[in-house]
Amino acid sequence: NTSDLSDSDAIAAHCNALGPRFRFLHLPKCAGYKAGALNRALQATAPDASLIAVVDSDYVVEPHWLKTAIPHFAQDDVGIVQAPQDYRDGEGSTFKKNIYWEYRAFFRLGMVFRAEDNAIIQHGTMTIIRRSALEDAGEWDEHCITEDAELGLRLFASGWQAVYLPMTLGRGLMPDDTESYGGQRFRWAFGAMQILRRHAGIIFGRADSKLSF
Repeated sequence: NTSDLSDSDAIAAHCNALGPRFRFLHLPKCAGYKAGALNRALQATAPDASLIAVVDSDYVVEPHWLKTAIPHFAQDDVGIVQAPQDYRDGEGSTFKKNIYWEYRAFFRLGMVFRAEDNAIIQHGTMTIIRRSALEDAGEWDEHCITEDAELGLRLFASGWQAVYLPMTLGRGLMPDDTESYGGQRFRWAFGAMQILRRHAGIIFGRADSKLSF
């Protein structure tokens, strides 16, 4: 939904060249943050698509990503299959080298431990979601700026399982400086507080929640 058409026109032309299986949507105005854009994209997705994959625009994915991840959906209770966020600009500066290892600790240690209890954080990019689970949950919440983690909580509370693949299947870009890094962390913290306020009942033991203690 950028107003700079130099990028969007080039992407539209490339999608057109790739053929009818590729579609490009340009939304001059889109309410609901990233969740709003995802919901508009979902509406335009082929109705027979049973799995929905989300990749941030700065990511380059490995060719075998889908081949590696999709077989896990053979289990009927799996709603999410997710690979770590990883980055291709970790050597760009001392600042980036330091934060790269901070990210890596989270995705290579913390998320692996969480996965043992089906308690990963659904982090958006490099995620594949079962469409029926997504639609049953009410799609992405357009009132939350961390729509990925919020959706993950609702899916877990409904009894869905997640599979976490602790391997690099795609790489994106990290914040360039402390200001953008701080802005990212503020969004994550603010979104977490939105989730806590909105879903306190689910988190702290509401009767219809399937979350364990």
